[in-house]
Amino acid sequence: MSLSALKALIGAICLSMIGLFQSKQNYTTNTKKYFWIALFEVVLPFILIAQGQKYVSSSILHLC
Repeated sequence: MSLSALKALIGAICLSMIGLFQSKQNYTTNTKKYFWIALFEVVLPFILIAQGQKYVSSSILHLC
């Protein structure tokens, strides 16, 4: 889970640097959209996959 958090942090830093060079129009609207996209499509899946791997045995995992 710490690896997932580190990957998300690196991505956030990179996107923040890119955002500094973009125009400031609609900044709050775009920021809110990007926050929710990042949360649901990047951060949560990594955390949930890591949690699932702790509780599912490897023999069941090969069947999927």
